[in-house]
Amino acid sequence: MIPPRYDRPLSCINDPLFQEWADFRCETLSNYYAEMEDLLRHLNPAVAVETNPHSGISGRNTIWEQGVDYPRLLSHMDAVWTEEGDTAGVAADGILVSKIRTLKMTNTLHNTLFVGTGGEGGSTLQMAEALAFGRQCLGDVGGVLAGYDLPDDQRKYIKFFHHNFEHYRDVENIADVAVLHSFASMGFNNDGPAVSTMLFEQALIQGKVPFDIIFDANLKDLSKYRVLVLADQECLNDEKLDQIRSFVREGGGLVATEGTSLYTEWRQRRRDFGLKDLLKVSAPPWHDAHAPEDLSKIAPVQRQAGRGRVVYLPEIKPSIAKPPAARMTSEYWKLPVNSRQLIDAVKWAASGQLSLETNAPETVAAELMEGRKGKDRKGKELLVHLLNYNVAKTPWVKGIEVSLLLPQTKSSSTVVLLSPDEENSQRVPSTLKNGRFTFTVPRLKTYTLATVEVVPN
Repeated sequence: MIPPRYDRPLSCINDPLFQEWADFRCETLSNYYAEMEDLLRHLNPAVAVETNPHSGISGRNTIWEQGVDYPRLLSHMDAVWTEEGDTAGVAADGILVSKIRTLKMTNTLHNTLFVGTGGEGGSTLQMAEALAFGRQCLGDVGGVLAGYDLPDDQRKYIKFFHHNFEHYRDVENIADVAVLHSFASMGFNNDGPAVSTMLFEQALIQGKVPFDIIFDANLKDLSKYRVLVLADQECLNDEKLDQIRSFVREGGGLVATEGTSLYTEWRQRRRDFGLKDLLKVSAPPWHDAHAPEDLSKIAPVQRQAGRGRVVYLPEIKPSIAKPPAARMTSEYWKLPVNSRQLIDAVKWAASGQLSLETNAPETVAAELMEGRKGKDRKGKELLVHLLNYNVAKTPWVKGIEVSLLLPQTKSSSTVVLLSPDEENSQRVPSTLKNGRFTFTVPRLKTYTLATVEVVPN
């Protein structure tokens, strides 16, 4: 047999041989990395392993283009590079461009991300992105990796990182939402799932909703999350469907869109939705395997499902249509037309309680983390990272109100604002009411870190 060739743009892989070949390439590359890892760690158990799979989560289908399945590949390394582009900022057409997805992916897979942030092609915003969404890494700051000949503002960020390193180690991000990237859905369809997943994540990023990117294996334990988002995750096998049902049965929220669960893991069309019992919707008659199905006429659903909550939305409406079979790269990341509907669905599925809420504009991003403090690292603190992606046009954003969910705390906590853009740290007043802790950030230039000491009951 001659293996299939990726020699033209494709929308879907329906050929079982092509599907097997895509999986085989991912498995073979992963096995090769496993051999190298075993050799390196045998020679030196303390060695760190890193490599450069290149594209990250950037709208490229790495599974069939490159034979890269990140959950398998990154299990054999400690650090990973990306050269995807996507320089942090707001484009002329208003698209917020970032590497947030790739940073979140590497965090889920327990890796550190290396990315160019400094030097001639870098900026303080790129450094801030690595600080806020990465793990203990400011990236490649240039100057032969040592920071020579850097602009003064970039040198300030390096000094800030070293001086405040205690806030960047031993941290875990607090995420209300898990967004699934299932291997078969994202690997075998370059249109529907790719578009919907990237756009749903864009709505969460610009809506400041704390979320993680997860993969098939993570469905086994979703206890960390309030809501699971399935953005047109069409290819799910019976085991995964049962894991999703279990999450909802135990009180989790589910937001599913479009063709979620309508196909098997081999992209064979089911007679009806695999999650019909939860979604309470019926699929239209199936006519053509080579034409995208129009599910937009299905009515939205919002329902209580035992202890859990379920939302079904028939459509995520792009602001900029991606051509069929094209990559879902950053020129198509403009907020979807119904982004407000997506955020409202998540909030309802979370029973109206999100860990972080803020009035910051859509061009400000936020990340919420939990860290340890003190010499013994037994103290607890919350860390709110704020980034102004539109700093080139809006140098200062003023009066950002932040509200955190702290149901286990009965007293106000100390809030300290730290920023490499300011000369000194600043303490700001706070209030605690009905389990929510609020404070105001007077102004944000490029990056501010708010540290909140958690006082237990």
